[in-house]
Amino acid sequence: MYATVMNGFSKRGHTEKTFSLFRLMEQGSTKPYRYIYSIVIDALCKDRMLDAVVSLLNEMKQKGLVGGKMLGLCSVRWLVNVNIYPNVYTFSIVIDGLCKEEKVEDAEKIMRHMIRKGEEPTVVTYNAIADGYCLRGQID
Repeated sequence: MYATVMNGFSKRGHTEKTFSLFRLMEQGSTKPYRYIYSIVIDALCKDRMLDAVVSLLNEMKQKGLVGGKMLGLCSVRWLVNVNIYPNVYTFSIVIDGLCKEEKVEDAEKIMRHMIRKGEEPTVVTYNAIADGYCLRGQID
């Protein structure tokens, strides 16, 4: 239930509500898990609140929650700088974010880097790039 509500808040740009519900969840008996963190991190990244992202990542590290499926981070270089090495899920989130900002060429560079690092794109990755081209009006 928490994930559904937080995801809805995040998709509508209500980062403060997403984060407040996250903190409320932490105080209750149901503790946040990686997917919940990924929703919050994605919301914070969309609002370019990188200090809050770093803080949340540190919390995740302390709790042993940072792992291969950690999502929603803003750039591959930034990930490496905080000692998190992206997998296909993380790469796809970065690619999707770039495409939503109509930076498809940058997204394709990330995808090529991803392939060089041994991560195969998924249908989600390709859909993000196709969506990026559509946003720019480059349907062909």
